[in-house]
Amino acid sequence: MTLSEHINDAPAFDGLIQSEVATRTIRVLTYNILTGGWPRRDAIEAVIRDARADIIALDEASPETLEALASSLGMYSAFSPGTKYGWSVGLLSRWPLQEVNQHSNGPLNNAMLEALIVPDGATPLRIFAAHLTAHYSHWRAGEGQRLRELAYILQRMRATEGDGAEQILLGDFNSLAPGEPLLASQLLLHAAALDDRRDQGEDLDGLPTIAKVLPRPLRPLAETLIRLAQIPALAALCDLAAGLYTPRAVVRQARAAGYTDLYAATHPDMSQRVGSCPSHDPAGRIDYIFASPALAARLVACEVLTDTPTRPISRASDHRPVLATLATLALDTPDTTTP
Repeated sequence: MTLSEHINDAPAFDGLIQSEVATRTIRVLTYNILTGGWPRRDAIEAVIRDARADIIALDEASPETLEALASSLGMYSAFSPGTKYGWSVGLLSRWPLQEVNQHSNGPLNNAMLEALIVPDGATPLRIFAAHLTAHYSHWRAGEGQRLRELAYILQRMRATEGDGAEQILLGDFNSLAPGEPLLASQLLLHAAALDDRRDQGEDLDGLPTIAKVLPRPLRPLAETLIRLAQIPALAALCDLAAGLYTPRAVVRQARAAGYTDLYAATHPDMSQRVGSCPSHDPAGRIDYIFASPALAARLVACEVLTDTPTRPISRASDHRPVLATLATLALDTPDTTTP
C-alpha cells in the first residue's frame, strides 16, 4: 500500500502530515509474547510477518526467541534482561540499532530498552520499549509502582530530547486509559477457568490466577464473586465498581508529559476501541504506543490487531499486539549541484 493510500484510509484528525513532505511509512508494533515465547515462536513470527512491521518491541521475550525471530525475519535485534524477578524486553528492527541502553535498575521491576534507529534517508527515531509492573492485587491495582516506573522512563526520555530524534514509547503498561472500560467480571471468569485447568495439571505459567487479579481483601469472596460474574446484570455492576476502583494515572501522566496515545488518537470514540488482553476475549486495553508531538502529527493509522487466517494472535500470546503506521520525513540533503 502506498503512503497516499494509507492516508486516504486513515481516520481524519488534526495534524496529519501533508503528503508532499512524506517519504515513506514505518510500521511500529508492540507485542507482549508471554513468558519467553519460545513454544509459540512460529505463531509469533506469523503475526509479525502479517503485520509487516518494521520495528517491534517484544515484552517478555527470551534471548533464544529474540535471536530466532531476528534470524528468520532478517532483522537487527537488541535485548535487555529483566531483574531477578522481572521480565525482559527485546527489540527487532529493519535498520541497525544504535546507542542501545539496557535499563533494569532504579524503580523498574521489569526491563526497559532504549535504542536509536535511523531509517534510510529519514528522521532518526529513539525507541523506548518498556513493560510496567502488573501488581493488580496490590492496593489501587499497583498504580503507585507503575507511576514510579513511568517517572523514571520519562526522565530518561527528557534527557535525550533535543538530539534531533523523534521519540516513541511503547509496551505493556498494565494500565487503563481514562474513560476506557474494564471488564473485570470477564477477567475474573477467565482467571477462574485457568485455575481450574491448573487443578487438572496444566502448566499455565504467566497467565493470570484469581490471587493475582483480586485484591487481598476480596480473595475470601472469590467463589461468590465468580457466581455473581456469571449473571449479566450483576457482572455489569462488578465491572462498574472495578472501573471506579482502578486508577488511570499512568496513561494520564504519559499524555500530560506531551506524548500522544496513538490508538486513542485514531479512535476518539471510546465505544469503538477494543482491548488488548486477554487476547481471545479482552477485558481492557493495557498495551500502548506513544509518540512525541512532531511524530504523532504524522500518524496514519493505529490498530489493536485481531485474529485472521494468516494472523494466529490467540495462539501466539495472551496479548493482542498494537500496530501504528507513521509517515516519515526526508532528511535535508545538501545541494551539490554547481551554480
